[in-house]
Amino acid sequence: MRALVLIEPPEWRKTEVDLVESLGALDDVTVHEVPLDRWEIPDLADYDAVVTYLPFRNLRLRAPIPWQGYRGLKVMLENDGFMDYCGWWGATIAGQWAEYVPSMGIDLMVVSGRNAAAHFTAMGIETAVLPKGYSPGIMSDLDGERDGVCHYGQLYPGRAEMLRRVRQAGIAIDHVKVPLADLNPTLNRYLADVVCNMPVEIPYGRAGRAVERLLPGSLLRVLPGPEPMMKNFEATCAGCAVFMDDVPDLGPLGFVDGETAVVYADFDELIDKLRYWLDRPADLRAIGRAGAAVSIERHSWAHRAVELVDLLEGALATRS
Repeated sequence: MRALVLIEPPEWRKTEVDLVESLGALDDVTVHEVPLDRWEIPDLADYDAVVTYLPFRNLRLRAPIPWQGYRGLKVMLENDGFMDYCGWWGATIAGQWAEYVPSMGIDLMVVSGRNAAAHFTAMGIETAVLPKGYSPGIMSDLDGERDGVCHYGQLYPGRAEMLRRVRQAGIAIDHVKVPLADLNPTLNRYLADVVCNMPVEIPYGRAGRAVERLLPGSLLRVLPGPEPMMKNFEATCAGCAVFMDDVPDLGPLGFVDGETAVVYADFDELIDKLRYWLDRPADLRAIGRAGAAVSIERHSWAHRAVELVDLLEGALATRS
């Protein structure tokens, strides 16, 4: 099987660099940079599968892909497909995948979560799942002293509400904001990390937003998270016991409540579980070590590159 992966030039690339590099290191996979203003691509007839790995925000603005005469497998690899139905951080492109993808001539869409796969499958789009991952050269368990709980990343509304409610319950939680180069040693100071991918919505339009400004949290509706993000894998690999919002992907990825992670369905349960586990630091440390083992064994970007090739080979086999 020979595969061609189309990506944007380095100065514009927003997709995971380590996944691209891992794909390029594989035999029979060619990674090709596409200029921003045109489809300058090799002869597609030389490849059994062609994968577009470009941010959808940019892909939707391009001219149609010149598939003329190509009989191989046409694939779209998309890490943010959940934004088609989930306003995770006020996404403004909801519904646009559903409008655009059927017109692309794509045979297979590869997304990073089971909910997104179900969403696109319901539209009649053949879909497969390739989860997100982490960069092993950046994150590792340094096996030092640890204490307390943290959260890191941009404070989208759901995450800000999580911090507000946890602190309101009297639980100390630090919000970490450091450069990527300092993230691993910083996480290694903490026993636990809370990953929150839950979006929120405010009803009643402007009136609801006005009430929310005066009485934070009074109208917010917290919705289930869409899928595991890179933070799920990064924080586990750093040795933190990771509190993860519950999504269908966790079990198949090896994240089992009380063993390799701590899983919560809503913020009330998160608070209860933080109180329980923070009183058991030795057990929490054991969960952190077990979670790190799972990520190291299964969830690097190099693992994902191999999984993608296996997925393409499987899809080609069903067509023959």
